[in-house]
Amino acid sequence: MIGSQKSRLPSHRQLPDNMYKTICDHQEITINPSRIAFLKFILEGYDGLAILSTLDAKQGKVLLRFPEGRRGEVISLLNSIDGITFEVD
Repeated sequence: MIGSQKSRLPSHRQLPDNMYKTICDHQEITINPSRIAFLKFILEGYDGLAILSTLDAKQGKVLLRFPEGRRGEVISLLNSIDGITFEVD
């Protein structure tokens, strides 16, 4: 009987405190505002490399979050995309 069986999944209190903590780095950059959606689309294709959040769409200010130690890969990718020029804030 399903209703009388107890769940065997651990409760939230039993999980280690650091289980969901990920060490991330971030970088604010400014790009051409018309290229924000394009860059977000490209980054989504590199699963897990970086997450783009728009800070100010009119000024083209975005925040990139990425795993610690992958900054070089993110900057290399940005430099390799035609039409994307950026300023590090």
